[in-house]
Amino acid sequence: MLGLAGSAAAATVGTMTWRAVAGTLGGGSGACALATYDDATYDVFGTSVNLHTDAGGWLCEGSFLSDGLHGACQSSPSSGMFDYDVLIPPGGPDTFVGTLSNVTGSVATAIGNVTYTIDGQQTSSSDTSPIPGCSVTNGVFFDGHGSINAFQATATSTGSDVAVTAMPTFTDPITNMEQTLTLDITFSQVTGAGNTVVTAVSNLNGAVMSSNFVTAGSGYQATFFDVSTDAALTGPITICQHYADTDNDGVVDGTMVNEASLVLLHGEGNPPQFVDRTSSRDLVNNIICADVSSLSPFVVAVNTAGASMHDSVVLPVAPVKVTIPASKDPVVKKIRVAVTNADLSERGGHQIRLTIVNNSCPQSVLRDDQNHLVTPDFGTGNGDTILVGGGKTKTAAVSLRIVAGDFSSLNAKSPIRCSMTVTATSIDVSNVTEINASNNTATVVLDVVDKHDF
Repeated sequence: MLGLAGSAAAATVGTMTWRAVAGTLGGGSGACALATYDDATYDVFGTSVNLHTDAGGWLCEGSFLSDGLHGACQSSPSSGMFDYDVLIPPGGPDTFVGTLSNVTGSVATAIGNVTYTIDGQQTSSSDTSPIPGCSVTNGVFFDGHGSINAFQATATSTGSDVAVTAMPTFTDPITNMEQTLTLDITFSQVTGAGNTVVTAVSNLNGAVMSSNFVTAGSGYQATFFDVSTDAALTGPITICQHYADTDNDGVVDGTMVNEASLVLLHGEGNPPQFVDRTSSRDLVNNIICADVSSLSPFVVAVNTAGASMHDSVVLPVAPVKVTIPASKDPVVKKIRVAVTNADLSERGGHQIRLTIVNNSCPQSVLRDDQNHLVTPDFGTGNGDTILVGGGKTKTAAVSLRIVAGDFSSLNAKSPIRCSMTVTATSIDVSNVTEINASNNTATVVLDVVDKHDF
């Protein structure tokens, strides 16, 4: 009989900034931090929460033990609103990722029974002034920012092939944006009903993995997720993560990572040693899966073993200045973008794809008169991809459509300014690692004066 489960939900509870100090506390090794919540309201499973107005911030003091930093955090200056204990496993001093327990207070009561994580980053600070309320006064000082995120459990019934869909959402301190994963979990056999929780964080303190597995680079930023359940299980468990490749070009959207290089790793042991457990890849529907026999942290990383090393460069693009005459609308402006194959010894060359995305310009700028999306064109039937020999340069044309109604100028000396980004991606039969990812993108600045406005 097929078992029934459901969807596990998640939400950001609040974001904050803090000052922290790591030094001595009561004769031992300790730390203290004082945080202020950002003034932002979040819908946490139907409860409206603004921790800035509800609590203000928090004051945490704790001690370093063998399994990490244990802290007790009290809401401040409004006490009794959102208090908790925190555990930050050992890791680099710049990573502040952990779990909350014993969460109490009126805000916690309103939210209900959920699992909380704290997800942050911090850097050393030159400000060594005492932190108000902290017993630790001397040590290494830090400035940090992060978020508290909440994850709901989903009921997991008995049966075979019990499916759980999870979309854990959290505020990632690396990008300062909310991130959402789409996960499919299948328990081959559930013999005792229970609840399943899926959490997601930007990093994992103490994680160990082979040097050929990377979780950040070439525009890619992995998310670690943890699956736990109190249901009784037998048999294998299948974990699948969806990823984005909306244009079906074989490259993960927004990155220079070939989808074939993705691997689903499982953290095994303590500290977790991440092992490749990839069991299948669906390159059509953009899903990668792993079969495991136990639950613990997972991450989709990039396998750089056997990858082709390339260096594709976008040359800087001069600012584009357009004046729309009062007698004409729209104006089409053709710009040229050059890409270089910096693999100087590569005789045969490699394929380079050029893409352009809008940052702050009106959407019409990258649409033609039939409302079709505009893409770079290398000409002679090459489209947006062309073979470029080692040390050689090729140039593509991009037609920008400037519509008067989308720009409003004060006068001829005050242009409206917006920007777009062009990206060069190396294409090869094998996985590709960019030797120097810093030169793969360039910003196109567009200044527009519309004489219809004056």
